[in-house]
Amino acid sequence: MTILPNKNVWEEADEYEHVSRLCLEQKLYWPSIVNAALAVEIYLKSFISKDCFTPAFGGPVNHVFAEKVNGHSLLDLYSKIHPSMIEKINLLNQSKFDIPKILEKYNFAFTRYRYSYEAESPVIADDTLSRFATHLKYITHTAYKENFS
Repeated sequence: MTILPNKNVWEEADEYEHVSRLCLEQKLYWPSIVNAALAVEIYLKSFISKDCFTPAFGGPVNHVFAEKVNGHSLLDLYSKIHPSMIEKINLLNQSKFDIPKILEKYNFAFTRYRYSYEAESPVIADDTLSRFATHLKYITHTAYKENFS
C-alpha cells in the first residue's frame, strides 16, 4: 500500500509556510511562529488525511475534499502518521532536525504564540519553527513526488 501526503492539504500548508518566511524577512517573529506552527500542523495533517469525494451540486461530478483531522497538538498529529510514512519522513529529514524534540518544544505553538501579550505566552521568539516548516515542506513535497517518478 502506498501512503502519500494529501496534496489537497499540503498545498494550503505551503501558503502558511510562505507567509512565515515573509514575516521573518520583516523581523515579525511572533506572526512568523504562528504561521509556521500552522504550516507544520497542516503538513502533519497531510500525512494523515484522506480524500473524500462529494457530489458537486447534486450532479455526477465529484468534488474532492480532504477528510477533517482535528487537533493542534503537533505530537499527537505526528503519532497518528503511519509508521512507514514516519520512516520516509526520517529518511528525507537526513538528521537535519530532531523532529520529536522540535515537535515537543513547539507542541502547542499555534495556540501559545498567537497572543504574545498573554501571561502564559512564551517570552522568546526565534526562527527555528519557521526553518523547520520550510524543511517539512521539502519533506512533504519530496515524499509526494517520489511516488510519481
